[in-house]
Amino acid sequence: MAYNHQKEELKWKSKKRKEELILRNLRTPESIIKELYEYDRIDFNRDRKYKENEITTQENFFVCKPTYDQIFIISVEDLLNQIENDYSHVKALVVADICTTSIA
Repeated sequence: MAYNHQKEELKWKSKKRKEELILRNLRTPESIIKELYEYDRIDFNRDRKYKENEITTQENFFVCKPTYDQIFIISVEDLLNQIENDYSHVKALVVADICTTSIA
């Protein structure tokens, strides 16, 4: 179901009116009521932006996963190459750390 901004805003305003009525009956200062209204409005707008851009009917909505971290190891040679690459990264970090500590 698509996000209906007008319907959601009417529900939100109705809830806010009831909340403000309760706060006024409890003799809450108007400045605090106004502050709460502004905070809730920002929160409502944040939710609206998210829900308007959320398309649950698209197939990719349910299969979102990172693909950049997959390592394909098919043979022993691939495994050794991956270990060698990781080891060279570790060596580079150690050298960088030595250089960084010598600066200080």
